[in-house]
Amino acid sequence: MKAQGSSEYLMLLAAVLVIAIVVVSLLLFYPKVTPDIRQTQSELYWSTAKPIAIVGALGGRTSYSCSSNAQGFLLKLKNMESSRIYIRGINISGSTNSPLFVEGDIVVGQGGIAGEPIVSTENFRSCTGLLHRNLSCPDIVLNPKKEKFVVVMPAFGFCSSVAQGWNSINPYVLADVDIYYETRGLLKLQRGTQKLFIPCHEYFYCKSNEECEDLYGRNFECVSGTCLPSSCT
Repeated sequence: MKAQGSSEYLMLLAAVLVIAIVVVSLLLFYPKVTPDIRQTQSELYWSTAKPIAIVGALGGRTSYSCSSNAQGFLLKLKNMESSRIYIRGINISGSTNSPLFVEGDIVVGQGGIAGEPIVSTENFRSCTGLLHRNLSCPDIVLNPKKEKFVVVMPAFGFCSSVAQGWNSINPYVLADVDIYYETRGLLKLQRGTQKLFIPCHEYFYCKSNEECEDLYGRNFECVSGTCLPSSCT
């Protein structure tokens, strides 16, 4: 009987150890799969959202100015409806009246090539304050089943630690998105129930000036993990 009791005790102990190992393994593995799960959930929701879907997104620097907000998000919008839609404003993570840039040259930078932002906004037309029908701005028109690129430049929620950062110290941004639009003469709000997963361009954390100079060229400094032109520091 004692032998049987010892055997049962050992089997119970082994089962507890196996369960403990499984739990620890899941806890260690979970953080690694979380971004993938969030990205998948985001893509499933936003790629089919109606009336306006977001079928592409990328975050990072948009210009070289040291005195202005130089980061933003490139979004590829698609009209999922059968009638024309006018975009009147896009708020990212609660940042209201964010400047919008439309119909410019899309320049996606390749890592290591200095002088190429993810999006050059120089040839884009700025449409700040669309929600209030700024008449100096052109209409951002989404024709039925068609797509269009826009650049949103919110006041916060960046991929980098500072507005002028060239590299991204965050791998991605999870953002609440509100889209104000007009259709058939009515102003409406499309509020996402799922956060938008926005990958960040050139994600790494610099540790020395040399790293920044190797990637972007001379006259760059590493400041809090972010590569900045010396003129901006």
